[in-house]
Amino acid sequence: MTIETIRSVAHSYEAQADIRYYLTSCDDAPEVLIQAVHRHWAIENSLHGVLDVTFREDDARSRDKVATRSFALLRKMALNIVRKDKSNQFSLRGRRQNAGWNNDYMAHLLFECAKKPMSAENSFNA
Repeated sequence: MTIETIRSVAHSYEAQADIRYYLTSCDDAPEVLIQAVHRHWAIENSLHGVLDVTFREDDARSRDKVATRSFALLRKMALNIVRKDKSNQFSLRGRRQNAGWNNDYMAHLLFECAKKPMSAENSFNA
């Protein structure tokens, strides 16, 4: 399957066209396959991309399977807590760094923001 994607680059007026190739044994209609590709990239952009920018997840060097899974779960929990805080305009990465530098802010995140229920549009099921 071949898909041509056209996207605009942030802070630029140019559009970029790319051709991506996918191998599949699925016999579904092209519309169904395109939806599956869109869902895949939506998850990649909304969760994995955010985790990489916020926690530099791609740079993690843990080799132990249990440790890798444990740290991935901890990063997702931390991301959900940091997302709940609307008290400042810092980026998610900035809020995470601020929590590391400021114990009062860390306490605010853990004891006030962690109690708030997560809205459906901000939660991840990964």
